[in-house]
Amino acid sequence: MNKFLLTVLLASVVGSAQAADVTYTTGAFSRNGFFSLGTGMKQGMAMRLSKEKLALLKGKQITGIKVLYGSKNVEGGQVTAFLTTELGGIPIATQTQALTTANVSSTTAKWTETTFPQPYTITGEEDCLYLGYEGSMTGAYKLYSTDQTQDAAACSYAIMNDSWIDTNGRGKGMANIKAVLDEVPAHTDALLKTSNLSGYYLAGNAYTLHGQVYNAGTETIQSIDVDVELDQTMTLTYTGLNLQPGQTYDITLPDVSALESGSINMGINVAKVNGAADADMSDNRYAEIVFFYPANMERSLLVESFTGQSCSNCPTGHATMKRVLAQTDQSIVEVAHHAGYNPDNFTMMEDLHYTMFYGSNSTYAPAFMINRWPDANKYIPVQEVSEANILSILSQTAPSHPYASLKLASDYNEETREVKLRLQVYGHEDMGQTQNVLNVVMIQDGMIDIQSNGGSDYEHNHVFRGAVTGNEWGLLADFTPGEVVTYETTFTLPESIRASYWTDERLASSSKTAEKVTKAVVPSDVHFVGYIARYVDNDPALNYVHNCVVAPLGGSYTQRAFSEGADAITTPEANTQYAIRVVDGRVCADHRISHLSVYDMLGRQHSATDRLTPGLYIIKGIAAGKTISQKVLVK
Repeated sequence: MNKFLLTVLLASVVGSAQAADVTYTTGAFSRNGFFSLGTGMKQGMAMRLSKEKLALLKGKQITGIKVLYGSKNVEGGQVTAFLTTELGGIPIATQTQALTTANVSSTTAKWTETTFPQPYTITGEEDCLYLGYEGSMTGAYKLYSTDQTQDAAACSYAIMNDSWIDTNGRGKGMANIKAVLDEVPAHTDALLKTSNLSGYYLAGNAYTLHGQVYNAGTETIQSIDVDVELDQTMTLTYTGLNLQPGQTYDITLPDVSALESGSINMGINVAKVNGAADADMSDNRYAEIVFFYPANMERSLLVESFTGQSCSNCPTGHATMKRVLAQTDQSIVEVAHHAGYNPDNFTMMEDLHYTMFYGSNSTYAPAFMINRWPDANKYIPVQEVSEANILSILSQTAPSHPYASLKLASDYNEETREVKLRLQVYGHEDMGQTQNVLNVVMIQDGMIDIQSNGGSDYEHNHVFRGAVTGNEWGLLADFTPGEVVTYETTFTLPESIRASYWTDERLASSSKTAEKVTKAVVPSDVHFVGYIARYVDNDPALNYVHNCVVAPLGGSYTQRAFSEGADAITTPEANTQYAIRVVDGRVCADHRISHLSVYDMLGRQHSATDRLTPGLYIIKGIAAGKTISQKVLVK
């Protein structure tokens, strides 16, 4: 029977010696769990006190904060603690805190307390308050520390790419921050954490949900009542408890199942603590639509590897990937990008763009990602190849939603080499208020060329040969449950493909020739990979793949649960969004853009092939006969 973890948190203020601390964290930390978000040097975390929480603390004074820091490597060796009504706004109070080896956690937790020059008296009328810190990192260090528990909405925040975001939904848990008060009245405050109930569920199966109660209150919890709302409300009562502050208690919720595909509304509410209503009932309930896919639903995972011909460890990495993936019962579709080490004879321009998933300007090989899913502890999708890492990401992607079933087919004329290709997407479930794309790429097996530690006749498989759609990120489309989105195109399969990374300018400054980077296209070795994915510009952690399919040239594959009789909707038109990025200081633009020119903010023109120094630039080019421009920040 499948298991799914649901976490319920009872959060309030702590008593006795720490009666002046208000927090949502367990206080747990792991040195391996320290992290940063985005590529910006500006970093910071904050906790939020809600209107209801502040009403309970009316008249009390906030004197400072306590923080578990992950690194001392900040500009000037210090951070600024703050209290404010709006993140990024004018603070009510600030205080600088020096960070040294003495007050940064390593093997043991070291809470650093910062006292504000003047205490702030809570009026009880505030909409909310934020307590946190800001600093600028001096390199690729990790300042953030969280307790690695379940997330909760509107409680913990962090800076990513110079903007504050709610960290809910990112699998990091609560910020290791405590608000320091002069006094805190004894009371309970049950906060029901955000629990992603809607895993990958199939009709006909029963799923057992588990819960965890955490006591961060001032009083021992002796009993709890939890209402579970399905077709009817069921109250689970747990008595005889001795749940002390800082301890957890695990509960098992009723099985959830459905005989047919469809949605079930489910709600969970912490109704009573110690036989009485909670002091703050505003955050006690969580509801979600639990979706069950057809019993014959088929989902495949997109496994993308990053490799390079000059990578001496890659043959071993390739063997590890093959061995571990062969052992899983998951359906796997593989694509190999030759951009994780040095650009080689196979590197396409799209490959270089996909290196954004590393989350930084540095790449390595052998590396991989599965469904472009970010590792819970490292945040970025790209991971080093190891059996443990592969198995870990496979496990993390297990509850992810496929949302739709795919059908991919192509007709091939051997005489003219004409290809008629069609990708169809049948939606099962609403994908939410996000941008989503479909895409088709071409891969080729059996490509013989040199490989470090592999010899001169090494066989390179699943090699990425370009995006059929002409856009590496895919075409934006609206996927509606019960309807089919169709993408069709006709093109001539080339006799050979020149690795598009190797422009004439790049060849002129290298030891390579056009012949060396041009490879024959053997029809029998060609496959197409179609996939649907979420699209969030410039955030490597949120562009995850929902479902994918692979089919040979001239063949087809239809996933189970694809509905042939569904209503068809308009084929998505060519994406008018043109990707211009800067990778390692160099301008990268997709294939549809030509005549690139680069200007700094003083109007001075720079070569589009040079490595740019840090600063703000305007990049212009020609696409579809029109001039386009984009502002980019080089860090």
